[in-house]
Amino acid sequence: MLIYAKEISENGLCNIGTGTDESYYLENGYSLQEVVFNKYDNNFYLSDKFDLYMNIDLENVQKAKASKLEENKRKLQEKRYGQTFSAVLQGQECLFDTSEETQRDLQTAALVAATGITYDDWATNNGITLNLTYQDIQTVFSLFYQLVSPLYQKDLEYKELIENSQTVNEVENIEIIY
Repeated sequence: MLIYAKEISENGLCNIGTGTDESYYLENGYSLQEVVFNKYDNNFYLSDKFDLYMNIDLENVQKAKASKLEENKRKLQEKRYGQTFSAVLQGQECLFDTSEETQRDLQTAALVAATGITYDDWATNNGITLNLTYQDIQTVFSLFYQLVSPLYQKDLEYKELIENSQTVNEVENIEIIY
């Protein structure tokens, strides 16, 4: 079928023009091309690439996706739990890390400090000992959140990119950098 089409992936997946406004399609990167409708995924493909698409080994694509998702998870955890940040508390520059242990300890300190008493003898990563107030802990949590929350947005973006990949090559070309 000859129709206005615009390729949107390297495997020939394309958007097609269904209207009669020829100038609109030409101005937006469409051209008259031979396309094929794939009843299995309800998409249109450029005819010359459709056979290549149909010969994709879906099992290998799924294995590549699983491997890339594992890589993403590992790199997210490395970045998420391997950072440090500083906060000025009680007039001192205090260093904290984003480890699971620190997060658990801060949650415990928050529970204690929420009762109105200080969490005594907290040792920061740079050796300063403090009696943390609830406000101190809120400050640390706020900085902690600002540091790690963008990582989870990036994680979702990588997962979507991986899941939307159609070929092993597309999956392998995704570079995961946090």
